Amino acid sequence: LLAEAIKRIHNEESVSSLILIRGDFDLNQQLLTADLNLHDIDFLQFQPYYNFPFNLKSGLAKEVNLRIAAQKNRLTVSGRIETKNIAIDKTPYHIKGDCLIQTNVSVNPVRDKTSETPDGGIWRSVSNGVNPGNLSYDGSIEIADAAITGDPLLQNINQIKGIINFNEKGIKTDNLEGITHQTIIRAKGTITDFINPRIEAKIFSSPSLEKLQEIFSDQLRDWNFTAEGRTQLLLEINGPLNETNNLTIKGNAEISGANLNLPQLPQPFKDLEGRIEFDSNSVRWKKLSADYSGTTYVCEG
Repeated sequence: LLAEAIKRIHNEESVSSLILIRGDFDLNQQLLTADLNLHDIDFLQFQPYYNFPFNLKSGLAKEVNLRIAAQKNRLTVSGRIETKNIAIDKTPYHIKGDCLIQTNVSVNPVRDKTSETPDGGIWRSVSNGVNPGNLSYDGSIEIADAAITGDPLLQNINQIKGIINFNEKGIKTDNLEGITHQTIIRAKGTITDFINPRIEAKIFSSPSLEKLQEIFSDQLRDWNFTAEGRTQLLLEINGPLNETNNLTIKGNAEISGANLNLPQLPQPFKDLEGRIEFDSNSVRWKKLSADYSGTTYVCEG
């Protein structure tokens, strides 16, 4: 794969790329070590070799620094990859941004006995023997400034930043942050089992009631009211990513100091406070209090 990439880069005068390889081979320990440095490598030239579950529109490996070690039937790769202008389409989403990837990969290939010949060696065993059972990896992705468009509910999420940790079991984040509808949202969660992925995520935000009405305008189109004030919102998502209809979505909103205007009443409810809980099927509220015309009312339902 590397040889083919070098040949393509060499044949395309319009591509300004640099590949540097240096290393040594210890005969006593049968250990091969190498440093691989790549600059300005276009990811699109690798696309014919992989069946990505998304459409890669653009992307550049601005700088790649990898340390490679091979000994007997063990191969390890570690280092960093700095990417620029990554653009991915996955209907209905479009994702773009830059990131820094730190990774460690270890392979203990199951050697094919027919390939253990002088002309094969470790390289043939690696290409023929890698499978999920003997491949381990871990690392992190530091996102600096990314954006997602096309979300059916939020539409656009901009200025996404944070760190995502990954290994062969899944991915995890504790501090992902972005902005939508002029409101900061924070998320943490995990995705496990890449074959049948499952998500467990929590999303935190402090949107204004006006912004919530804007975001959920379709869901609230039959509700004739206006509200103003702020909330503390928690949204929890659990279930299989490949079956969005089977996702469990629930959450709650803590409301304080809000005002609610109903066209049927001459005056608004003021100082609205309380907790609203919701899921895919229902909405519940507890000890919801408000002042109307100098009288305090409390209700549950």
